Amino acid sequence: MQSAAEAAGGSWSVWQQFGVQFVAVAIAVVYAGLMTWILMIVINKIMGFRSSAEKKCKASTVPTMENTDMDS
Repeated sequence: MQSAAEAAGGSWSVWQQFGVQFVAVAIAVVYAGLMTWILMIVINKIMGFRSSAEKKCKASTVPTMENTDMDS
């Protein structure tokens, strides 16, 4: 790395490289968080994340294999 920096006409230390990579990771984390937040807002506006109480009640009364009598 040092020889490549010298060939380009400058100096570059390991700590400078670490700093550049740290900034890049921080930007990626902020970008991912921001895009997730925006998607959550859009989805919540379009269809919502929570079911209504009526839908929850209706879903809990749907027969399943455990609560149906298959013998009769």
